Amino acid sequence: MPEPDYKALYEKEKRRANREARRANQEARRANQETRRANRATQVTQKTTLQEYLKACQKYVLSKIVLNTTGYLTTRVPSTNPSKKHCPRLIRPWHDFDETQDTINECIDRIIPQDLRLFEHVAFLELHGQRVQNRHVHREADLTFVHNNAIEDPVRIIINEMKDLQPEREGVFLHSGVHFQTTAQNLRNTAGNTETRRDKRLLTDQVCVLRGHQGQEDSVAYIIEYKAPCRLHTMHLEKGLKPMSILDDVVNKPTTPNFEPEKFQHSAELLTAAALTQTYHYMLEAGLEYGCIANGDALLFLKIDWTEPTVLLYHLAQPSREVELNDDPTYSNAVCQLLAFTVLALQSQQKENKERLAAIRRGDVSGSGSGSGSGRGRGDDNAEQHGRPRPPFGSVTALTFARRQPRPYCTPLCLLSLVHGRALDSKCPNATLHRGDQQKTSGKKKASSPEKHPVSYTQWTSLLREQLSEGLDDGVVVLGKEGSCGALLQITLLQYGYTFVAKGGAKYAIPLLQHEEAVYERLQPLQGRYIPVCMGSVDLRRLDQIYFYKIGIRLVYFLFMSYGGTAFQMCPDPVAKDGLVTRLKSVVDEMHSLGVVHGDIRLPNVLLSPTGGLTVIDFDQALLLPSTDLEDEALDDASLNKRKRKPRYVGGDDGKDAAAKAKQSAVARLGRNRDRSNADSIFAMDLGRIIGWPNMS
Repeated sequence: MPEPDYKALYEKEKRRANREARRANQEARRANQETRRANRATQVTQKTTLQEYLKACQKYVLSKIVLNTTGYLTTRVPSTNPSKKHCPRLIRPWHDFDETQDTINECIDRIIPQDLRLFEHVAFLELHGQRVQNRHVHREADLTFVHNNAIEDPVRIIINEMKDLQPEREGVFLHSGVHFQTTAQNLRNTAGNTETRRDKRLLTDQVCVLRGHQGQEDSVAYIIEYKAPCRLHTMHLEKGLKPMSILDDVVNKPTTPNFEPEKFQHSAELLTAAALTQTYHYMLEAGLEYGCIANGDALLFLKIDWTEPTVLLYHLAQPSREVELNDDPTYSNAVCQLLAFTVLALQSQQKENKERLAAIRRGDVSGSGSGSGSGRGRGDDNAEQHGRPRPPFGSVTALTFARRQPRPYCTPLCLLSLVHGRALDSKCPNATLHRGDQQKTSGKKKASSPEKHPVSYTQWTSLLREQLSEGLDDGVVVLGKEGSCGALLQITLLQYGYTFVAKGGAKYAIPLLQHEEAVYERLQPLQGRYIPVCMGSVDLRRLDQIYFYKIGIRLVYFLFMSYGGTAFQMCPDPVAKDGLVTRLKSVVDEMHSLGVVHGDIRLPNVLLSPTGGLTVIDFDQALLLPSTDLEDEALDDASLNKRKRKPRYVGGDDGKDAAAKAKQSAVARLGRNRDRSNADSIFAMDLGRIIGWPNMS
């Protein structure tokens, strides 16, 4: 038997062992890969900490923004029209911006624990970044999409998480969070001139950052103006920003350069000044301390110090460049910078109407070349009182936004009795306030009729005008309800507690409100029963007042009326619906008998009155008929009497006059018949709306 080849066996075993070792190594590598893959999956799908979230926003989203700046080296006139706008007298650098920003970031880090995972995972941000990358930023619409998705949404998410972590312990008040909303346009005139249309277009590129208030209307913390990078490049801002007087150094510059680089420098200053003026204008009228201009690359942070409201402070941030220079993807990126700015703005509050008006009277108007008044304007003392320096945090409390709670409304019967000089409605919730002076006798009521109103309607009107001329802050509460031509406000005559509503309109809406007042006059028999009691109107401009309602919206005319009631909720019971429609038909028939066609009978224009009845509102589109059947009959009788008194001649001048008058009478009758025919058609339209009313919204 041959001896075994031990060497061959050894080599064979060695090869087998090597194969096993390689297989084991492969298994180990595979296991490591699976572990890494699992860890990666966990990392990208688990929620992130604040630090991780900010870094991921920079890496996967902000770094993916693509700017299309084709044509930015332009010397054309700015697309922003700064004429007839409030212009800061001086612009200056915001010197303590960085220090303030660092302080806020430290507060944020203390509020949100470093190991708390609250924010979106990396996998989502990667997909989000791809969408952002595919939307190149060239025009304002692109910038709006990218800025909202890449920067504003993360800021909103972080603040909404912060508000639940008791930030008040750090002196930070975040209220009910924030949201970013395009400026409302409900009350804007859509049929204005070219300038108005251009401003309307520009305001669609403007965002209000609103602070939420539970149970109250949201208020504006600051505004962001979007400027496409092809219209306002960062290089324009770098060259155009410097301490200067916009009117003296830019608008009224004696000569315009014709050669580079002076020509580009002048263009940069002009573009920058136009953007600053527009934003400052809206900040001032909205009573805001803070504002921002964004072009997709830079953030230009703005501040009005209300102790010196004619000066605008600025800080130019370039987050992408700062991330590289500082090697800091966390605190230098756009999300973190806007986050800190938003937290800062939330600690401020909108200035009162009187304070805004005083600041405007002290300032300049772009294009006028001179100030609208130097020195102190009316209300400046109040402005200084409310605008004094505050500590960075802890200055805002929940009470700040609860100053003006709506009051109980006077009953329609109370206001109707005031207008007509009748006895006071004892059921009015404010009756005690109305009687006030009559009952201030050693604990007893005066013997002289305590049920009389303390003032006549004429005196009431004078007192109201006097109160409004002093200011529009006390006794005025915004109700947050808007229509096509007006916004609803609650008004209280503070001296006697009369509380009612005002429909406030901008300048373009004055004819509509005056027409509505004329309709109320025609419908006087229905006032207090089926329609509100009209209490008259006032042109605020004659009182040297303006009510700054929302961004870019000035209310200059008030139409006063009693409170109409609450929105109607249609019940599913068909019998109740039919009864409601029948009642409404009866009301509309009475309007028609008085020569008024509502023309807009819809569910929002029919309210449930405080007494449980129906109240029809909004008569700005109503048609006032020029004549009625009764007037026609009176005219016919008058014509008949004239014919009896004076014989009719066939020939001569008198005959011609008689023929001409007969022709005029016939034409007038045809016109009245045509009006009546048109009215019948509109009557049918009113009734048709009622028939379909329960199904309308």
